Amino acid sequence: MLKKKLGIDEKDLNIIDSYMKNANVSQKEIADALKLSQPSVFVRIQKLKKKGLLRTNIGIEFTNSNLFMCRIDLTSKNPNGLLNELKICPFFVNGFIISGESNVSVMFAHQNLQKIDEIVNNHLRKKESVSNVKLNVIVSSAKDYIFQIDLNNIDNIDCVNQENCNDCQSIDLK
Repeated sequence: MLKKKLGIDEKDLNIIDSYMKNANVSQKEIADALKLSQPSVFVRIQKLKKKGLLRTNIGIEFTNSNLFMCRIDLTSKNPNGLLNELKICPFFVNGFIISGESNVSVMFAHQNLQKIDEIVNNHLRKKESVSNVKLNVIVSSAKDYIFQIDLNNIDNIDCVNQENCNDCQSIDLK
C-alpha cells in the first residue's frame, strides 16, 4: 500500500530504508544487499531524488545543540501568509498548517529562551489576525531531529521593536 502510494517498488523502499538507517551507506553496499549492480542503484537513487523521496538534510541536531526549541500553536486568519512572513526569521525552524483547535504550529530555536518569548509576544500575540497562542518548550526528542536556522544572523538581530517581520532591517531579505 505504501509503495503504491509513493510510486516505488520494494527495491526503492529498501534503498530509502538503507539511507535512513545510515546516511553514509555506499551505493556498493546497497547494491550488494539488494543483489543489483551499482549503476542500477545509482539510477534508482536519482529517480528517488527527482521524485523528492530521497533527500539529504544538513543542519543542527537538536539534542546536541544546547539550544532552546519551542513549538507555538496558534489560530491565524491567514495561515499561509503568516508562515510566509515567518520564513525570513533566522530563528524560525519550521511551520505547519494543521487541523484541530489551532490551525498553525511553528517552531523557533535560539540559545536564549527569552528571545523566543519576545518573538512570540511581539510578533505573534500582537497580530490582530492571530489568536489562541500557546507556547511549549521542547524538552527532548524521541528521534534525531535535524533543523536549519540562519547561523550568520542569530546573534545579531534585535527584533523586539519590529512591528512586522517583513519590515525587518536586520537581515537581508534577498
